[in-house]
Order: sequence, then C-alpha cells, then structure tokens
Amino acid sequence: MRSNRDLVDYLKSSGYIKSERVEKAFRKVDRAEFVPSELQDSAYKDRPLSIAQDATVSAPHMVAVNTELLDVKDNSKVLEIGSGSGYQAAILSQISKEVIGVEIQEELVRKSRERLDDYENVEILHGSGLSPVEDVFDRILYSAATDSFKDSRDYLDEDGVIVAPVVQNGYQLLKKYSGGDISTHGRVRFVEMV
Repeated sequence: MRSNRDLVDYLKSSGYIKSERVEKAFRKVDRAEFVPSELQDSAYKDRPLSIAQDATVSAPHMVAVNTELLDVKDNSKVLEIGSGSGYQAAILSQISKEVIGVEIQEELVRKSRERLDDYENVEILHGSGLSPVEDVFDRILYSAATDSFKDSRDYLDEDGVIVAPVVQNGYQLLKKYSGGDISTHGRVRFVEMV
C-alpha cells in the first residue's frame, strides 16, 4: 500500500471498516502525518509502528475496529486513554463533537498536540489514565491494555460505551461495555497502560 487511499480501500475490502462515516473519517486523516519521519515508508502498512519508548501507533485495522465498536455519534464527547501519536483521536474527531486524549509520555503529548493543532475539537492532556479528567463522556476508548475499566464507568454517560483491551489470564481481550452488558471481540495485543 503506497497511499492513504490504498490503506482505506484495504481496510474496507477486508471488512474492518463497515460504515460510511468511519470510511470518510479514515479518508480525511492521513496516517503518514502521525508516524515518525524515519518510518514514512511504513506509514500505510497495516501494522503497529514504534513512536517512542514502549509506545506504538496502533495498526490501522485496530483503529478501524475500535472506531466501529465505539459507535460514535455526531454529538458524542469521546475520551481516549493512551492517545499516543494522536492518530486515533484524529479519526474520532471526524465523527464526534469533541475528543479528549490522555497520554502519560510528555514527548508524545507535545508531538501529538503539534500534529493535531488544526483539529479544533481535539485536546490532548498529560496524565495517567483518568487522573486529568473530571467530565462525563459518551464514549471512552482505551488505546492501551488495562486490567479493568470499572473505574471509567464513573466517567461514562448512562447511554455510553467503553471499548478496552483487557488483560486476562496472560493475554488481552477486546471488550465493549454498553447498556450494562460486556461483550468480547477477540484477542488483541496492545501496549499495556503505565
């Protein structure tokens, strides 16, 4: 794949992108803008790429899966925990009212703020997990594996959705919490939350 267009066509034909809204978001946000300059040749490959010590920008198919599972609405206020390069936040910003990203590594916060400077509905906060937020959100996405997302329910609107890779028995399962129910969407591999 040599372009963002090729990447999105692949994600759509492979069934990772299911909705027109998510497809449009992926077409508007070029992944190459969110990977280090030395990795530009790999920007459109469907695999995670290292962006800093112990941090990666997720594989595009995982960004698509997470985005589809969140079922974001135009008026949704979204929280992303472990926002890394800002790529997932940029995708979410195209289909929601507001995105707040939380990132623990200061270097990534600085770089993602620069990359997202033109995105008026995205804010990246420096901190760990839920510590820097006080609001209630319609959607919460963990872009880093967690042992539990129970505490984040206190920050979720009653009709909200949480999507998170959860560590269980030595591996990670992608879980979705919605309407009091938890569903599982396969095994995944994310960087674990610090």
